[in-house]
Amino acid sequence: MKTVLITCHKTSYRIPRFKMFLEPLLPHLDLAIEDKFDLNTPEYEDAKSEVYRSSPINWYQGLYGRVEYRELSGSELSLFLKHIAAWKLSASLNEPLLILEDDALFSRECYPILTRVLEISTNYHQYDLIYIGDTCSVNCTRYRYLLSILPRTEAAVYRAPFGHFTDAYIISPYFALRLLENLKYTCIPVDDYIIGQSESARVYQAYVPVFQQDTTVQSSLNDARSVISKSKFTVPFKYRLAWYRSIYARFFRILTQEYRYL
Repeated sequence: MKTVLITCHKTSYRIPRFKMFLEPLLPHLDLAIEDKFDLNTPEYEDAKSEVYRSSPINWYQGLYGRVEYRELSGSELSLFLKHIAAWKLSASLNEPLLILEDDALFSRECYPILTRVLEISTNYHQYDLIYIGDTCSVNCTRYRYLLSILPRTEAAVYRAPFGHFTDAYIISPYFALRLLENLKYTCIPVDDYIIGQSESARVYQAYVPVFQQDTTVQSSLNDARSVISKSKFTVPFKYRLAWYRSIYARFFRILTQEYRYL
């Protein structure tokens, strides 16, 4: 499977580590490095003028008002542009793509899980997105066992109502094209954009995370999120209501949709 490692020149020292961890799978993982759109480069500035529009209305609608409005940091926008480049590659090749961010840590104990997920992901007509990163340890964990007993579920993954982190995921070419077609401009982080676009998508995630984010890595993006998490911003009731309504609507859709083996 074609694999894209999202990195930048500043963190390119992590690439050998990835190659070492994934060496047993490299014959099956056609690894490509996505290091364009670094901050303050001409390609970054050109792309920023095309896709970035700071808008409080779109921010609150896209994040359901969970976080107080602010402009995207340069690191967040750079990361978003790198994911866009990966989606374009998937759509142009008409192939599923494994997308990894360079702060994802891999455990050799997860080789069997990753191998199985790669096997089932070859049939990309059956899914839109499969999360295999830190999302699997935090997203809908309290509902995981409920989802696992639904009919026609696969042993390695389960159906999830929405996504979360973008540190490690497999995307189908159809969903990549949808993300690109619906992206007029952005003012929200890439993970929240995917959550919004996955409202009617077939999203799965592994029962355990194959990759986990390296929490020891401190960047300007992590610092920005830390400041935001400590803010005392109160979510308006209408946005909170919209968020929960969206969650329940997606669970209802999963319960009523036909299940297929991946």
